[in-house]
Amino acid sequence: MDKLLKLMPLMLLLFLAGCSSKNDDEESEVFSTTLNMMNEDNGKTLFESTGYYIDNAGNFTSEYGYWCIVDAGNTSLSNTKWQADLENRVRTAAVQYNHSYHFFRNADLIEFPSGTFAVPLETDFYKLRVEEPIKENGVTKGAVVKFVKSKVSSRTLPAKGSVIGSMVNTAGSKIEIPVPKGAEYCEGEKIKSIGNIFDIQINDGKLIIKPNYWSDGSSRREEFDLYIRQGSICTKVLFYVVS
Repeated sequence: MDKLLKLMPLMLLLFLAGCSSKNDDEESEVFSTTLNMMNEDNGKTLFESTGYYIDNAGNFTSEYGYWCIVDAGNTSLSNTKWQADLENRVRTAAVQYNHSYHFFRNADLIEFPSGTFAVPLETDFYKLRVEEPIKENGVTKGAVVKFVKSKVSSRTLPAKGSVIGSMVNTAGSKIEIPVPKGAEYCEGEKIKSIGNIFDIQINDGKLIIKPNYWSDGSSRREEFDLYIRQGSICTKVLFYVVS
């Protein structure tokens, strides 16, 4: 018993070291679904709500055209750090074995002033990995795939719906928050519809919002929103103006 007690601190140290070696890019546990996707001549299995199926040429093809695909290479279904490049999105992609793909709904994508598209935080999307072909008498009739339904996440952007500040509609007022390197902003629909009511800039790693004075004579507190993008991920944030 004494020997066991002496060994316990060493055992605990080894256990903690093993836990700390986990890859930060991986989720601790992912429960995937296995699906036998038969091609269009052998049942034409549709992939969830995306409308994608495998055609006779061995391609992922869209039934409806409402979704798009981004090639995710050899990334695993549990990888949380790899970010899909939406500039490489396509409607059709060749089915490659031991290969991954991400599926996004076109209507969820936000276009920024630079022409770059991004997908908002907490948006649902699919990760799919092709495991192996389904063959019968030497003829490929489909593919075995594994997939997970995920939500877009970020470790550097503000949470969806975050309130970033409040200001008075007078000269000298401003809202200022730090943003990640390479960030870009996009005005929300309310700001776009009203016109040039704010001076919004990103300088030296900070998003700065200043009011261009406007008033209809009333006294109120109004809510506005805008999107902040880093890479292919964006978030919707809120701010308030008191007039």
